[in-house]
Amino acid sequence: MALRREFYNDSVMIHNTRLQTIPGRFVAGPLRFLPREYFTVKEPVEKLARIRIVTG
Repeated sequence: MALRREFYNDSVMIHNTRLQTIPGRFVAGPLRFLPREYFTVKEPVEKLARIRIVTG
């Protein structure tokens, strides 16, 4: 989960940076692209979920 969160937050950082730089700034305005928020975890996960696979 942490790796996916890191990937998402990296993508958000790139997106937000492009909105603030040229030529992205000129393209983003008319197309109404908005900055995105980073994904944060409000409560740390203390326990791993147990997964049981039943076959047959």
